[in-house]
Amino acid sequence: MPEDRFILLEPGAARPGRIPLPPAFAVKAMTGDTEGRLSLLEVTVAKDIPRHTRHWADECIYVLDGVL
Repeated sequence: MPEDRFILLEPGAARPGRIPLPPAFAVKAMTGDTEGRLSLLEVTVAKDIPRHTRHWADECIYVLDGVL
């Protein structure tokens, strides 16, 4: 992995995504930033997320406020 592998974003900052995203989504790291290992999105949800399965990628959820 290259020496410049760290991404430092200011509070509230986001990286430009491949496609336009709604304001509730903020790209923090793309797979291109991590040699295809990880992408990271910060998401603000206003309603429950239904149970679902991702067949093409792993998914991790970290709740900062509220209950999921």
